[in-house]
Amino acid sequence: NFWGALSPDEYYARSEDYVELVQRKRVGVWNVPYISQAYVIRGDTLRTELPQRDVFSGSDTDPDMAFCKSFRDKGIFLHLSNQHEFGRLLATSRYDTEHLHPDLWQIFDNPVDWKEQYIHENYSRALEGEGIVEQPCPDVYWFPLLSEQMCDELVAEMEHYGQWSGGRHEARAVMNFVVRYRPDEQPSLRPHHDSSTFTLNVALNHKGLDYEGGGCRFLRYDCVISSPRKGWALLHPGRLTHYHEGLPTTWGTRYIMVSFVDP
Repeated sequence: NFWGALSPDEYYARSEDYVELVQRKRVGVWNVPYISQAYVIRGDTLRTELPQRDVFSGSDTDPDMAFCKSFRDKGIFLHLSNQHEFGRLLATSRYDTEHLHPDLWQIFDNPVDWKEQYIHENYSRALEGEGIVEQPCPDVYWFPLLSEQMCDELVAEMEHYGQWSGGRHEARAVMNFVVRYRPDEQPSLRPHHDSSTFTLNVALNHKGLDYEGGGCRFLRYDCVISSPRKGWALLHPGRLTHYHEGLPTTWGTRYIMVSFVDP
């Protein structure tokens, strides 16, 4: 982070070219009054020009502001370079290590990194209408949504939590939940309507590798999706027209994530 200019009371003021520098429309090395979070400083400059220990302290100012003011008062320039992109600094103040995979909860604190880790690489192509959205049954749309890593970590997190409903159809979750199908536990789901305007159903593991059987059948159309793709989402109406069932899992463990949209 940096400031492009100072106000008369030596606080933040936006310079005319601030946005152009941030967006790298103007590239170079710039003399600025304030920089925070990442510095490269010569050791001899600290030893000779700023040896006092109060360099980070000042009246009614944060340490980073006091630090930069100490440089300005000494006539030492602070240079900002936007010539290269070195990466991003992560926001870690709310990082909760109590979870098995804490990164799953970083969607709001570190959204760019979260998207790179957990969203399917072709999801944006589906949004842009590049012809990868399929329609295997009437008004049922099939498209890539989640990455392999997201599927694996979500399953691991659910198993780590371990509070499965046991197939009693009494799940407390309303909007979003993970379903586990096993031959000796809950192999299938009887024909039903969803409590939603439309439903998003994402396969979280591989048929033929992790389980056999399974799939979804829409009874009105006698249309079966027997080989769901890991990370791909089925989007379909929840009521009236799309009465459906979960077909029996005959071997292994099948996981799906379901979202009821506008219940």
